[in-house]
Amino acid sequence: MTTPSGPGGFDNLPARFGISPNPLAGDTPAALIGRTREFIEAKLKAQYVGGGTSVWALGQGTPLQVASNVLNAVFKAILGALDPHNLPTPEQVWQTITDVFLAPLNWLHNIPIGAISASTPNMLADFINADSLVGDTTWVYDAAVKPAGAAGSARTVLDGTVHELISERILLDVGRKVDASVKIKYSGVTSPSSSPIRLSWIGWNGDDEVAGGDFAIHQPAGAALDWTTLSGSITRLESDPWDRVSIVLKTTAGATAGTVWFAAARGTKPDKLPKNLVDGLESALAAAGQTIRDAICNALGFGGTGHTDADVIHALTNIPQAAVDGLNGLASNVTNFFDGVYKALTGNDGSGSYVDPVNQLQYLADTVSGHSQAISELQAANNGEGNGGLSFTDNFSTPSTGGPPAGWTARSTNGNTTYVDTHEGKAQWYNSGNNNPALMWQRTDPTTAKTLTQYQKIVATATTPTAGTNAQNRVYGRMSPDGTHYVVGYITNSTVYLAYAAGGAETVFDSGPMPNKVSFANGRQLVLECGTNEGPNEYALSMGEVNLVQHLDSAHAATDATNFATRGLSEQPLGWAVGWKPGFNNFSQWQRPASLSSVSVSDNIPVDIQGHGFRVYRETTSASSAFAVSTTRLAQFYDTIDYISPGSAWGTTGYTIPKSGMWSFTWRNLKAGTTNFTAMTLGLTINGFSKTIGGSWRDTTTVQDTVQFYCKKGDVVDVYVSILVGTANMIGDSAGISSYFSGALMSG
Repeated sequence: MTTPSGPGGFDNLPARFGISPNPLAGDTPAALIGRTREFIEAKLKAQYVGGGTSVWALGQGTPLQVASNVLNAVFKAILGALDPHNLPTPEQVWQTITDVFLAPLNWLHNIPIGAISASTPNMLADFINADSLVGDTTWVYDAAVKPAGAAGSARTVLDGTVHELISERILLDVGRKVDASVKIKYSGVTSPSSSPIRLSWIGWNGDDEVAGGDFAIHQPAGAALDWTTLSGSITRLESDPWDRVSIVLKTTAGATAGTVWFAAARGTKPDKLPKNLVDGLESALAAAGQTIRDAICNALGFGGTGHTDADVIHALTNIPQAAVDGLNGLASNVTNFFDGVYKALTGNDGSGSYVDPVNQLQYLADTVSGHSQAISELQAANNGEGNGGLSFTDNFSTPSTGGPPAGWTARSTNGNTTYVDTHEGKAQWYNSGNNNPALMWQRTDPTTAKTLTQYQKIVATATTPTAGTNAQNRVYGRMSPDGTHYVVGYITNSTVYLAYAAGGAETVFDSGPMPNKVSFANGRQLVLECGTNEGPNEYALSMGEVNLVQHLDSAHAATDATNFATRGLSEQPLGWAVGWKPGFNNFSQWQRPASLSSVSVSDNIPVDIQGHGFRVYRETTSASSAFAVSTTRLAQFYDTIDYISPGSAWGTTGYTIPKSGMWSFTWRNLKAGTTNFTAMTLGLTINGFSKTIGGSWRDTTTVQDTVQFYCKKGDVVDVYVSILVGTANMIGDSAGISSYFSGALMSG
């Protein structure tokens, strides 16, 4: 990032690194044999420096590191496409192989790496040293002030003038979007106005600045604030006059005193590869199809030629262990494929070049073939059969003294595991000594110790006594059987953390402040999700409906399905645990963590498998306004969301259908007051038009019915008053059983 007046720095680095079919101009792969590493690096460097105006998408480093990043992105893309929880058809698999394995050979110079990489890499350079900021002196690199996981930050002083850090330009096709975020911190701010701290954007047409706006703005509520996040997104419309966008870190003239730090800036393009490029790749690579089909099948132990698309998917889902173990020896079968990529991009030759493919094939064998049972169970669950994965709750009703009840194994950092037990019907910390370790209870009962899939949801419910100063409550997922590999979310005081351990010490992924008026109080639930609808490597920590912190592990720092074998594990980590760590306050008084009334775990099945549905109700016990026939819509009176499946939306106009199909809807309405209605019927509206009328009332205070109707994706459904003789309204209760509206997809 540079200031507008900066003379150098990232202005000299292009947004894309053009890789032609033969990046070493004038040298064929065969001609590279015998060339020195220095020669190849010099040739790559010449194109690297002069190939355009940016390399954000590939990251910083030597030309060989950049080339390695390209290749890794290619492998991530193909692996991301083979989702073990939603197996594609053979045609889809072959389409992916065509698009991803073959495309880089001739099309990488046309495609931003952010478009073909499943990991949606950050397209903004980080603040890692003083050279990260080149320009005028209003911006200073600060290595001492930074959020967890960052190398440093960019600091500026509020002085009543505009200060901007402007990124390089990111190419954006029509219909695609950029997600942007940055962490901010400030101190000494006085009398701010007009939201002086901003995350903004500039739209470019060539070198002309033709548009602009804000992703997010911040109005300081006090003189100081610790790290918080600004974020937003922008989508390019067909009518927009710009085709490139820059992300801007900005302070305005609305504040005349104080210091602001910006760190961990991110800009990603999460969309898929544009269709026009895919179509072009299909045409350009059609002739090579049979050769690659045969090469893939031969490399995996299936001999012969003339292999079909079905043969390819069969080979990928039935990888012999011998093929994985002996890939180096079998590499000659795919020499034309792998050698051309490795030699041309890195100059490396020999068996060492094939380490990454070995690991990736091992991953395919483990995740696709090894989880066939999990896939079958999830598909069966979607059809109303099978168990759909693990679902287990322990409410600690089994009393145990000096340790956990049966089914749990206690582990602690000092070897003492007696500090927590359940003799009072809850998991409570009792030790009050000065030697207080971090202690976990790992679930080890064979039937409930592991989830069926890598998508996990662990929920810990607090009870009294609640946590004291500096004490921690912790929830673990993706845990190995020995408890040394895991992802953990925890709370201490007013800060929340996501961290991981990969056989050693914990490393923090991300952290942030606890939202205002949110605490781990009696009855509140701390929820850790390992894998979300965004992908298996996104982790999220929440409390009820409030998101606390989340992190996308695109680098696979935590141990997961892609790397467990290389880290010495015999199986991917699917275990889970809960934990505690006491603290001491400023008066050296012992403070224990919160007790737990229960903990539960389930397979957090992605929305495409788990189905769709919702339930809302009125919690307010006072009566709504009076109903009127035909004109009253009831969505406005429901004030609490009991459940809404990911990808769905609820508002005052009703529920937005996420998937076309036959839906079942149920409603119940209880009226308040002493005057009963004579007759009342409710019906369903779709997009504001009445479609079906439910049955009659149950009694003179209550209407309840269930109807089925076909709905299309995007339809908005609501309940309306179709018949009313007398007067009626709506009253609710805290349990949500008096007046509610719910729906579920039956088929689609």
